[in-house]
Amino acid sequence: RALERILPRDYVPLWTQLGEARKAREEAAAVRREAEQRRKQQEEERRRRTGLRTPQVVVMSAAKQRLVQSLLRDRDELFATHGSSLTSVTRGSADADAEALSAMVDKLSDMGFSPQHVQLAYERRSRGSAAGGCGSDVTVEALLDWLLLNLPPDQ
Repeated sequence: RALERILPRDYVPLWTQLGEARKAREEAAAVRREAEQRRKQQEEERRRRTGLRTPQVVVMSAAKQRLVQSLLRDRDELFATHGSSLTSVTRGSADADAEALSAMVDKLSDMGFSPQHVQLAYERRSRGSAAGGCGSDVTVEALLDWLLLNLPPDQ
């Protein structure tokens, strides 16, 4: 209702000021709600993006873990005897070897492995593949297999 028509003339300006103050409070509350909504959307988007970057945890029973490890070992032995059909980094010179190692360290470090473990795996795989007869080709997949098989799960 339009109370300014009913109120005495002395109170009409006060009523008008109160109405304007109420409108200003409502507008400020609307702005705060919109800002809060935008902040929540941005936070949700940020959470979604970081969720994609974090490594996913795979939980396996001990029996399934042994099965996967044995399959990887069998595959590793097969590649050691018959050669790898995967794309591989070949050793040409010491510079190419160091460059390949640094690329593999970067890639596997992004997956959560420490650079020391990756270097150890590279040394072991390059020695093992040279003894296995397939040259000294080492792939990222082979290093990943070695790391998964030989490192304890807590590392």
